[in-house]
Amino acid sequence: MGMVGTHGGYSPRRFAEGLSLSGLLIVLLILLLAAPAHALESAPVVSKRATVTLVTDTDAVAAGTSFRAALRFRLADGWHTYWKNPGDAGVPPDLAFDLPPGVTTGPIDWPAPNRVAEGPVMTYAYTGTLLLPVTVVPAGPLTLAVHAHWLVCKEICVPEEGDFSLVLPAGTPAPNAQSSLLAAHDRAVPRPSPWEARIAPDGGLFVHGPELRPETVSDAWFIPDAAGAIDDDAAQPLSVRADGFVLSLKLASGFKPADGLSGVLSVLDRTGQRSDLVLHASPGAVPRAEPPLPVVLLFAFLGGLILNLMPCVFPILAIKAIGLASGFARNQARSHALFYTAGVLVTFMALAAALLG
Repeated sequence: MGMVGTHGGYSPRRFAEGLSLSGLLIVLLILLLAAPAHALESAPVVSKRATVTLVTDTDAVAAGTSFRAALRFRLADGWHTYWKNPGDAGVPPDLAFDLPPGVTTGPIDWPAPNRVAEGPVMTYAYTGTLLLPVTVVPAGPLTLAVHAHWLVCKEICVPEEGDFSLVLPAGTPAPNAQSSLLAAHDRAVPRPSPWEARIAPDGGLFVHGPELRPETVSDAWFIPDAAGAIDDDAAQPLSVRADGFVLSLKLASGFKPADGLSGVLSVLDRTGQRSDLVLHASPGAVPRAEPPLPVVLLFAFLGGLILNLMPCVFPILAIKAIGLASGFARNQARSHALFYTAGVLVTFMALAAALLG
């Protein structure tokens, strides 16, 4: 019985230790398998107003194969930064890349901004989370370095800046965990407008499309690409008709409608869904919506009533009525009435012919 604990080199203590080690290895393996995919993100630049990092959509690069790098902003509540055209005030973010020879970058792919009122002025800005991506074409493995500065505003404006860098080794480019952020950004980038647009000298912006009707369009607003095109803080009254709508813009002094107008058009439908579109309006006349026929007839009736009650008309009608009722023979009265009616009809037919001509 005393040999049970040591038979064949067996030891209960050694068995327990081996079991514990095996369990630990299994737990570590499970944790490694459950860990999220690695994603490159630079060290953050942090302030009370914003946290900013540099991210990419791949963790490895190959020469000649483009990828995207983006400055990622997480703005504190109430704070905002600016679009490429900041509006009446503000400065857009600026990214300066320090790249090795042979590496090229494209322009910032700006998402659609919001109209943000700052006291008496109107600005075009972003709140919450923002990505500002650029397309990079590498010549091989590289260290991606960028110096950026930006302006954040609330009741006051504070300039901020930071240096960011990421080391990208050679390898097969593949989507990483940050790719979903860039996919969400892509959905916020304005798409080309499918609609015809014209800008009139008086600032009327006509957008023509059969699906743009009073039962589908709830609201719309326009943000120009460049400063100096419109009065940014002016209201933009909307008039929706059966085949499109007109936004009444207040053009800035010095702006030439003959050059056309480009920018971002935002349209809100009746379900609250917002569509952002890149719009270029050509110079041209804006058709005015015709009032409905019942409204035309009502105003015609009111106009005739007012004219007939005017001092130069009403007494004459009364005199003629009294004359007809006091002494004219029946044939003479009928003759007077026919000539009076004929005179009225001929006169208005002549006016109608002149207007049509």
